[in-house]
Order: sequence, then structure tokens, then C-alpha cells
Amino acid sequence: MQQSILITRPKDQAQRIVQYLEDNGFAVFVEPTFSVQKNDLSESGLFEKLSSRKIAALILTSGNAAEVAFEAAKNLHFDKDMKIFAVGKKTAEIFSANGFSNIKVSERNSAEDLKNLILADDDLANKNAGILLYFCGEFLTIDFKNELEYEGLEVEKIISYKISEEKNFSQNFLQHTKKSNFDFVLLYSKNSARHFCELVKKHNLLEYFKSSKILCLSEKILSSLRNQGFENSSTFEAIPILKKFYD
Repeated sequence: MQQSILITRPKDQAQRIVQYLEDNGFAVFVEPTFSVQKNDLSESGLFEKLSSRKIAALILTSGNAAEVAFEAAKNLHFDKDMKIFAVGKKTAEIFSANGFSNIKVSERNSAEDLKNLILADDDLANKNAGILLYFCGEFLTIDFKNELEYEGLEVEKIISYKISEEKNFSQNFLQHTKKSNFDFVLLYSKNSARHFCELVKKHNLLEYFKSSKILCLSEKILSSLRNQGFENSSTFEAIPILKKFYD
């Protein structure tokens, strides 16, 4: 029997994973719980500010942040050997696909692992290494600026995008859910997991997700889900082909 998967990302960001899962025999339903608006850094004066600064590395905390960082890298004419720290391979994909080779990725797709990776870098221990450009959204799991500056590094935090949360599930989704349960639900961040749980409770849908396995990107998201009563949850490793896609 064909298994079904719910993806809660915006549709334009979910296209590749949807195609991949459908090609591997899953029935996929996309219900965005938020929308993303990327910031135009060219109007902020940031490029002028950074043009005379020595840049040690880029920090990428999400795919949305990476897209904005890539535009900044083109504007500032960064060399392809610019050091890049990314929370996951998929996050840094836009850079690797365009010839950037000096990319370091956290092993477990977690912000904590990424912080430790940065602190373990010998080049950054040099106080003259330059500043770290930290591309992120408004909602943070870890504020790398605070954490790394506490350790003596210089960090420029760049808010790269804004998230607008949907106030309700769509009628199409509500009708579908009450007729057919999902085998799996994919959640990609702590905030998206929180908001998904809020919408489920708001629409009185908890009973429809009792048999669903909630899958999330990291152990930290997993912990927050279980705290909200979703005990039947795991990381993406629960589905080998999903782990393969994000590895």
C-alpha cells in the first residue's frame, strides 16, 4: 500500500523533495504553514559597509539564508575558496553547485554541532582572521553572534529573510486530513514544528495525527515535539531514502 507524506514547507521550496519522494513511491501532500520573504541586501547599505572588511568565513543556518548569502557573495566578488560553514549539505548546495569548495558541514544538521565546528577551526583562532558573516532568519535556535563573540570571534549578523506564519490550515487540507490520515509528517525547524502543533490543536486535528509518524531534521526539534505530546516522532533517519536525500 502506498504510504503518504505531508510536507509543511512553501511549495516552491518543496518541489525537489516532492519529486524525489513521488519517484520513490510515496503519495505527497504539501500544506505550507508559513511563507518566506527574502530581504534585498543591496538596499541596506551592507555591501558598502563590508567592501573594505576582511571576511574570514560565511555561516549558513538554512537554505533561505544560503540563497541570500549567495547573492551577497556575488555582489562582493568572493573567491571560490571562501570558507563556508553550513548546518547541512542541502543548505550549502547553492554554493557547492557554483564552484565553492571550502565548505564545512555539521554532521547532524544541528546548530549546536555547527557552532562547535566553527570553534574548532584553527584558522579562526587567529584574531586577525577577519569577521564572520552570519546569515540567518528572524527566529533563531542559537544566536551565533552572541555565542561566537563570547568566544572572542567577530561576527556580523545579517537577517536574510522574514517568515510569515499561516493563521489557518487550508480548507483543502482540512478536508483531506479528515478523510485520509498521513503516514508521515516532515518538519524542518523548531519554529515550524511549534506552529504546526499550534495549528493542529487549533483545528482539533490531534486525533487524526495519532497514527502519523512525525519526522524532523534534528534531535533538538524532536525534543520540542515530544514535549508537545507528539511521542510518535523521530528524525529523518526513520526513512532511509529521506536520510539519503538530505545527506
